[in-house]
Amino acid sequence: KSDDANASAKFANAVNAGITGSGNEEGIRQAVNGLKCTGNPWVRQDSTVAVLIVSDEDNCSLDGADCKNQPSASETFLENYVEQTLGREVGKNAGFYGIFAPPGEVCATRGNFAPQYKRLVDYKATSKHYANICDLDYSTTLNAISNDIALLLKNQFELGQVPDAGSLKLTVDNVEVPASSYSIAGK
Repeated sequence: KSDDANASAKFANAVNAGITGSGNEEGIRQAVNGLKCTGNPWVRQDSTVAVLIVSDEDNCSLDGADCKNQPSASETFLENYVEQTLGREVGKNAGFYGIFAPPGEVCATRGNFAPQYKRLVDYKATSKHYANICDLDYSTTLNAISNDIALLLKNQFELGQVPDAGSLKLTVDNVEVPASSYSIAGK
């Protein structure tokens, strides 16, 4: 927990990222696996879905080349899963984001440039949804991603009945929201 004594040391001891496994990055397949979560599905019906890819090289290392004929060799595997299987619309209630090595940008410590991840985050995007993995600070990008996700979140709710004038009280996390911060239109 973040408030534990020596939290950083405990985290470093708990996370053991080995170097002996496959060198083939499969972010697209793993994103779909995470969304499927077959043991205990956690994607709620009608929820907003946001996927953040963080990698020092592209999916399947070289623009899909190392995944041969697997469906996950292309970014369309994740796009189709989110839009067709989960029934979300990218740009409306779903978004793709990333921190990777964009093609053509300087990044000395990258494994490979990431044209697939770049195409994924550009898919139906209206603004820049990624940062370079070699950036020293991701705060500007993470704030922009947070702001974009906030726009995707559902912010209209239907009530059971039209409320009597002045009777509606809205609370979020047990804090009353000022009436000037929302509007009522019928139900």
